[in-house]
Amino acid sequence: MESDKQALEYVAGLATGQNQLQVHANEPEHFAVVPKGAELVSLAQFQFAEPPVRKTGDVKVRDVKSFGFYFTRFFDEHSMIFANPKEFKFVGMLDYHEAGSIGEARRKRHKVTLQLETTERWKTWNGKDKTPMPQEDFATFIEDNLADIYAPDDEPTLPPAAVMLEVSRSLEASTNYNFKQATNLKNGQRQIQYSETINGSAAPNGDMTIPDEFMLRIPIFLNQPVVHVRCRLRFRISGGKLSMWFQMIRVDELLAEEFEKAREAVFEATSVEVVLGEA
Repeated sequence: MESDKQALEYVAGLATGQNQLQVHANEPEHFAVVPKGAELVSLAQFQFAEPPVRKTGDVKVRDVKSFGFYFTRFFDEHSMIFANPKEFKFVGMLDYHEAGSIGEARRKRHKVTLQLETTERWKTWNGKDKTPMPQEDFATFIEDNLADIYAPDDEPTLPPAAVMLEVSRSLEASTNYNFKQATNLKNGQRQIQYSETINGSAAPNGDMTIPDEFMLRIPIFLNQPVVHVRCRLRFRISGGKLSMWFQMIRVDELLAEEFEKAREAVFEATSVEVVLGEA
């Protein structure tokens, strides 16, 4: 093969002195220069008898506390921290270039990265945001995640968890309901009128009152404080069937606010200003 022929010719050149392998000793590192377009390769990785000539590493951590612990263990007066709000990421560059116009350049090969992770509770609710569900499926979802629903004392219009459970369970799937219309009440809530058919007979009409909004109390990012998330409660009547869903309000603003809080927490943990940008 052509590649084997070229390899043999190259080895032959080394033997005859045509291709010289040059080793340059330049403490504390040595380099080898191989001719014919080969790259310059540091031999520091093979010098096991001595410690590495400089600290390197690309460490990944999962929360602000861990980021602060690692960064403050290795940082100096030239270390910097960069924050990327679009990716919810912080990078601590421990061997950043020295400050000043005559400051020495450094390699930027020792860093710690914090990629903020969203919690399972946030993923559960955000994953169902704006997703219509049959009434019985919606009731099951609310029941499974009831602990996340919160009603602050200063907002009496927001339903507590018990009321939300009652709303979602008001209609049992074992009977056949025919939903007719919805009426807006003076207090901002809405009332759905329905009739039910049991054993082939029509039963009297009934009403179900649905609140306009409810609130969640969940953490967005791992090991960060909980936040209050307002949700609109929505429904649709189609062909006599009821589907229900919720819409989380101001999601983008919430994420931006929580990233900024994480940025402040990183500063408190390191006492180093956090620069918006990338290294």
